[in-house]
Amino acid sequence: MKWNRNCSFVSKLADPLIRKNLIYLNVHNSLLHEVKKTEICYPLKKRDHIFSTETKIGKRIADIVDWTDATIIEIQHTEPDESIRKKEEYFESLGFDFLRYKVI
Repeated sequence: MKWNRNCSFVSKLADPLIRKNLIYLNVHNSLLHEVKKTEICYPLKKRDHIFSTETKIGKRIADIVDWTDATIIEIQHTEPDESIRKKEEYFESLGFDFLRYKVI
């Protein structure tokens, strides 16, 4: 876990603004994408993690942010690899860990 000063700062800024432990559906994503989001968030909630979905951090939107572990989780269904790679670079530069789930 890379919970550094930048990530801590972002978390403090975002904390009062995010709606915690709610799953927001985005109709621009596929149904498979949204089902996977729910499958990922359910165990996070069971482990008492604080998470948010469809969260804007700076200039990017993360599918899921696990605030407990400072991890961004992106679900890849139709999004190109290059787009996911750019998100990974951006979020890691802020101090977040990054996980990618491919939906087939």
